[in-house]
Amino acid sequence: MAVECYLIGILMQLPLIATPPYTGPIARAMGGIDSSWIVGLAVTGPGYYWLTKRSQSRRSGQLARTEQLRL
Repeated sequence: MAVECYLIGILMQLPLIATPPYTGPIARAMGGIDSSWIVGLAVTGPGYYWLTKRSQSRRSGQLARTEQLRL
């Protein structure tokens, strides 16, 4: 789950990266300003939080069903 969020964050940052070997199209349009870190924080952090919460709720639902079957 964390790796997926990391990869999505990288893909979202690519257009905003401004480095000597590569400058994304949005960074180029902004005059070479590297704002990729902002998108990385804004996408990866909340995305990981959301996926973790979703995963926990699924696990608790599965656990409840398993407990009901045991009774």
